[in-house]
Amino acid sequence: MAFHSSTGSLFPGVPFSPQVPRIDPDKGTVVSTTKEEAADTTRYVVVYGIAKYDDIFGVHHYTKFCEPIVLQGPYNGGECHAYNNVDNN
Repeated sequence: MAFHSSTGSLFPGVPFSPQVPRIDPDKGTVVSTTKEEAADTTRYVVVYGIAKYDDIFGVHHYTKFCEPIVLQGPYNGGECHAYNNVDNN
């Protein structure tokens, strides 16, 4: 399920922290983590994303990223880290 967020100008040192909802893929509704899920030490959450932007000269750029945000159990970041990339502009 894709989530889109956008903003205007971003300045160095000023964070952009969109809230990413958890969506039930069957119902399409926002759901909360259950107590059982939070206590399960075999689960983890990662966020994949693509940031697209134009620089001051109007050149289009992108940055692909993967970021682990909840690490309770064993986690091998190889696949996540391999996703990270930037354009060649």
